[in-house]
Amino acid sequence: MSTPDPRRMSTQDSTPASLVRASTPPAAEVEAMTGGPTRTARSVSWLGYHLGEVAGVTVPSLLALTVSPWWATVSGLVALLWAVHEYRIHHHNRTGHKPGQEVTR
Repeated sequence: MSTPDPRRMSTQDSTPASLVRASTPPAAEVEAMTGGPTRTARSVSWLGYHLGEVAGVTVPSLLALTVSPWWATVSGLVALLWAVHEYRIHHHNRTGHKPGQEVTR
């Protein structure tokens, strides 16, 4: 067996990851082509933003299944607080008023 001669080797990286990177346009180009972020970009953004809430519901749920049913109470409480928080955010965005601010007509 002989060692490959580096002078005869191609300088182009032909690993599968580099081929995918070369053929995949950057996210900014995709957004410019499609007129907005892709579903994947929106999903990843949502998951990153809501990771605490998702973990706050799933971890106690798993503990309820494996350790004690009382953990279901914690999971339900976190889910309820998350739903109230989301309602207040969407209500604020729809009306333009801050939560707790009196609405005058």
